[in-house]
Amino acid sequence: MASPVISLTFTDGHAEEVKLNPRVLVEVERKFGATIPGIEGSLYGAWHRLGRPGVFDEWLDTIESIEEAPGVEPTPTVPEASEGS
Repeated sequence: MASPVISLTFTDGHAEEVKLNPRVLVEVERKFGATIPGIEGSLYGAWHRLGRPGVFDEWLDTIESIEEAPGVEPTPTVPEASEGS
């Protein structure tokens, strides 16, 4: 499973691309349990990954937009035939 990446644009115009690594995903699970809310869970993960800058709800007010960053799709390969097959 690839770590999700989200792109945030803030009200001051700067942008951040945030990878929700395994540590962050565990923190999101601990906060929300098995039913992780989509947008809030992603934003909570981004907030956590960015070092928890300020109060979460106040930090949300600094975000202008959010997008799921395109991930790198795995390239399927055809396995070579083994000897005797």
